[in-house]
Amino acid sequence: MQNCSVRFRQPQWFVAEIFNFAAIIQVTWILTAFVVHGKRTGRWKQRPTPGISKFDAGCLYTAAVVAFACSYMRLVTDQVSFNLGYVSPDLGQCEISIDIGVCGYALTLNAVYAFLWLRQRSFYECPILSSIRRPWILCFSRGSVGLVTVGILCGGIGYTVPYNYTSDGEGCIAKPGRFIVWGIYVGNAVVVFGQTIMLFLFLYPLRFQLVKRNQNRIKKLLTRSALLAGLCILTDVIAMLIFVFAVPEDATRHITIALYEANMLVNLWSVLLTFECWPKILKSIFVGNSTKATKPSSPTSHPMAVVTTT
Repeated sequence: MQNCSVRFRQPQWFVAEIFNFAAIIQVTWILTAFVVHGKRTGRWKQRPTPGISKFDAGCLYTAAVVAFACSYMRLVTDQVSFNLGYVSPDLGQCEISIDIGVCGYALTLNAVYAFLWLRQRSFYECPILSSIRRPWILCFSRGSVGLVTVGILCGGIGYTVPYNYTSDGEGCIAKPGRFIVWGIYVGNAVVVFGQTIMLFLFLYPLRFQLVKRNQNRIKKLLTRSALLAGLCILTDVIAMLIFVFAVPEDATRHITIALYEANMLVNLWSVLLTFECWPKILKSIFVGNSTKATKPSSPTSHPMAVVTTT
């Protein structure tokens, strides 16, 4: 039997619902703006040429769109999870809904860090940074995104494989001691290690004195990207620590789900803000955009082609 009136007396239900609706509105707005701006500026019509890298040809922009699109899987199933768990006896809906939400969160995080990896690679592809490219940088770069992907997969298994969730008539709750704790801890440790390497590779070029033109602009873009990558890492760690040490094990999942939604939303906003033209992207669904996609004639004529067009 379902007790619908219980949720309306729960402050955590109202907080979770309001935050979820706000997150859905934001993601819908930004995703729509990305698509509109991308079509107007020809992001998906460009092709790699001697003057434009494959990242500039739409790969980086597409990765950002994919990250926002993946977040819907999490946000929609969270809305379902907030309104389950009021049924007695438990019929397994909480387990299914939350597991799908965990998968959506994992896909979104993987998409975010794939984007950050592409963003990082785009800087090293620029001719102006060619003097500091080394084989070990390519190895570390690939290793960082590989570690993050594997770590997120291990953590996801720890959260979803056992039968972790049930209902108590007041919402979905976690079953005590059912998580694969070692898998979650190992997964999180691997993710943090990969994130640290990725952040290091964002910061590494800043220690060199660039002598070519546009150096100040490039340093600003590198610094901004490094700060936003650091913000993604910081919020991931904070969300993990709060979940592990601060949330009572017998609490309903409303607040913990909303916590990870907030973490995911910070990651998505960080993706948007790495773009130099982010204000134009946000306004593109409200105003016309006469900006045309441009193709530099050669790498030397546009040393930051991969950044300036995004």
